[in-house]
This record gives sequence, C-alpha cells and structure tokens, in this order.
Amino acid sequence: MAGSVLSKMFGSLFGAKKEVVGASVGSTDVSATMKPQEPQSGPSAASVSYGDHEMDARSVSLSKTLEEKAPHLVSLAKTIDVSLKKNNLQTLTAKVAFVLDASGSMQSEFKKGNVQAVLDRIAVLATQFDDDGNLDLWGFASNFKKYEDVTLDNLKGYVERIQKGASGWNILPGLGASNNEPPVMMDIIKTFKNSEEPVIVYFITDGGIDKNNQIKKAIAESAHYPIYWKFVGLGGNNYGALEDLDDFTDRVIDNTDFFPIDDFKKVSDEVLYQKLLSCIDDWRKEAKQKGIMS
Repeated sequence: MAGSVLSKMFGSLFGAKKEVVGASVGSTDVSATMKPQEPQSGPSAASVSYGDHEMDARSVSLSKTLEEKAPHLVSLAKTIDVSLKKNNLQTLTAKVAFVLDASGSMQSEFKKGNVQAVLDRIAVLATQFDDDGNLDLWGFASNFKKYEDVTLDNLKGYVERIQKGASGWNILPGLGASNNEPPVMMDIIKTFKNSEEPVIVYFITDGGIDKNNQIKKAIAESAHYPIYWKFVGLGGNNYGALEDLDDFTDRVIDNTDFFPIDDFKKVSDEVLYQKLLSCIDDWRKEAKQKGIMS
C-alpha cells in the first residue's frame, strides 16, 4: 500500500516534467533538479521510483553520485537505466575509453561545445560501468597522446583545459592538424589486450579517413582481445572504412559498430544512449563463446 501511495505521489509531482528528461543533449535539462525518491529498507531497497520509472540499485547509486558531483547531469541516470535494460547490459562491468579526433576540421565541434557534451555523456557511462569510475582518454591528430583519466571530479571544463596553449589548426597542443587513426588504435590495443574485463572504446571522429587498410588491420588484431570499438561520426563526412564495417568479415569476431551524428544538438539523450549501447551484448556473448573473454 505504501509503495502505491508513494508511486501516486511521485507520479503527480513529476508527471508534468517526465517528458523533458533527456529531451535534448544540447539543451539544459529541466529535470536535472528532480531528485529520485530515497530507496526504502526491505524488499524494495533494490529499486527506486523516478517519476513512473523504477531504477535498479546500480542506477540509483549512479543518480546519487551525479547529484553530489555533477548535478547538471543527474537526469542522465534514468536515461541510462532505460537504455541498459533495453540492451541487456544492467550488470555489465567494463573499462571505458574515449578517443577524440583533434584534427583541424574538428574545430567547429570543439567551439560549439559538442566535444565536451559527448565527453560528459561517456563519462557518466564510465561511472556506471567501471568500478573505479575512471574514463581513459586519448586525443589524436597527426600524433596522439593519452591524457589524464576523466572522472566526475575533473569532468567540468576538461576539454577546455587540455586545449590550453593550442593555436591555429592545432586543436590540442602538440598533436598536429591532420588525422592519423592507426597509431592511437594500436596504443589502445597495447593498453587493453590483457584486460580481464571487457573494454568499450568510444572513438569520436569527423571523418576524412583514408588509412582504411591500416584501420582494418588494427580492428582485426583487436578482435582477438576483449576490445569493442564504437565509432561515432560527429558532424563530418568521408568516414571511409568505418562505413563498411558490416562487410568486414576478415576477423575472428565482429567487434565494431559505427553511427554518424550530423547535428549533435538535435539528438536526444535517449537516442544517443541507445546507439552508444546497441550491439555490445551480442559481441559480449560471442566473445565468451569463442573464449576471447571469460
């Protein structure tokens, strides 16, 4: 009876706002000020009502962490919870990496704040998936560099800080202006090939890709390890080999997915997280069957 009363209370309180949750990745979330009902003791402690949605204990913990460290992102907890359930990833524990294209053509995406916005959403996923909540981050252009791990404690203004000292077409100091994907991919493979956990690599690029054979070679090598690549096209074109990954069969397992975003600010968080999380469970199951990971 108590659960029913509470459900009606919160349904009434938040009903008018629930459609706004995660409505647009580029706008301020009205729902960021919403606080989920505290979990009660007893059988219901494993979940909590958030409007008309029941979040499991793990997502409740994420919501509380966001309230404390990144309150402007707290509404993402519900969106992630829904997407995790749709993609059968509620219990997934994984390392998460973020690879950022810093070639000169990415300038507009940096200036518009889209790069930081994407990083925000991947960092929240890392907090959910990774026990230590850290997000490994690489930037690349002509050269590449591994930067300080991203956490909720240093997330705000992270992109602006690593740009300090940049000039002209050099978006990140010391990396140059053209794009050279294979070296950073090989460094990621070297870093994670012995991981005991699955590794999800979110690789952000605006295209201009021409090293197709080398990229495919790196993907094929990584297929022997617990590494899954999620390539995200951000406001660009000419994605080369990334657009033909479905036809790339010369590897032991399909360990990649690609999707483009023409205008990041027009993509809702619900759609974004669905794309970010799709296909991972299929890869995870096949990788276990083939002994690539336990």
